[in-house]
Amino acid sequence: MSDVPDFSKSSLMLNNGMDIPAIGNIRIPDNIVMSEHVKNSFEISLQNLCTDYIDLYLIQSPGVVATHKHSSNNVSLRSDAWRNMEKLYDEGRVNAIGVSNYSVKHMREFIANHTSIIPMVNQVEWSPSYHPTDLIRFCESHYIVMQAHTSLGGASYGNMGLLRNTVVNNIARHHSATPAQVLLAWSVQQNIGIIPQATYPQFMVENIELKFRLTSKEIEIMSNFEERMCSTDFETIR
Repeated sequence: MSDVPDFSKSSLMLNNGMDIPAIGNIRIPDNIVMSEHVKNSFEISLQNLCTDYIDLYLIQSPGVVATHKHSSNNVSLRSDAWRNMEKLYDEGRVNAIGVSNYSVKHMREFIANHTSIIPMVNQVEWSPSYHPTDLIRFCESHYIVMQAHTSLGGASYGNMGLLRNTVVNNIARHHSATPAQVLLAWSVQQNIGIIPQATYPQFMVENIELKFRLTSKEIEIMSNFEERMCSTDFETIR
């Protein structure tokens, strides 16, 4: 019998995202450009996932591809994209819609400009080495689920600092766990959803089997690690 858990469709949450395209200096009518882009991106996501629905569909960034981060186009285009994502939700084609890498500034703008549906999820970088407390407080106060990416501190792109951290490894040995499991438990026990990247079945199993609990003291110690800058500076995007 295989040690790999049953990843049948009924047990999975289908999560995908969409980049907003660049429009350059020409302001093409929103109802042509953005409606077509959102529709086409969604259909491609369905094809890639071999499904007829998606549980959670996200705008991947507050910035627009190939657009300067200080351009006002970022504001108008992400607003246009969201209105078209609302249509997908209203049509029942997606079970939840949200955003990714949005700061408090971006979330406030969204809530001010979109009164019908606000993001249900904000997927952001979150680990003991980067965890903006103002953002989680804001999301909690507006009933927005926080979902973590880069939970292992950027191991997927070569940053092994957290996985090799002495404190994390000592805690892992105490719980007969791996350093990765300790880092994931740190987020989960603070009600942060996790979507860790895993290449091998062994790691997929480990990511699911968090059969221990960190103590409040262990969580506090890890929360006080020296913080670094976010891997990508989304905060400065207009």
